[in-house]
Amino acid sequence: MAGGYSRRDYYKINALKDLRFQFYQADGINVLMVKGTSLNADCKLFKEVTFGDHVMLTGEVLYTIHDSEKESLIYNNGKYWSLEAIEKPHEDTR
Repeated sequence: MAGGYSRRDYYKINALKDLRFQFYQADGINVLMVKGTSLNADCKLFKEVTFGDHVMLTGEVLYTIHDSEKESLIYNNGKYWSLEAIEKPHEDTR
């Protein structure tokens, strides 16, 4: 959702509710969090910088919830990627 719909006037919560996502209220900040994710991070906005038609947000992580049983995904360039551990090569193969 984040990468495909980045307009300020697009209310992503309603779109996710239409897709039957469930939410819970974050602790300490007034934000809805998606239930059932591999990672949720409550963040406080630290800095907002405008670069032309883009805005970079920098935040401080206040609290995290991580479910190690779930697979983590990365969204980049319109595609989802799996995030997996990489085994260290054996000494003989270096």
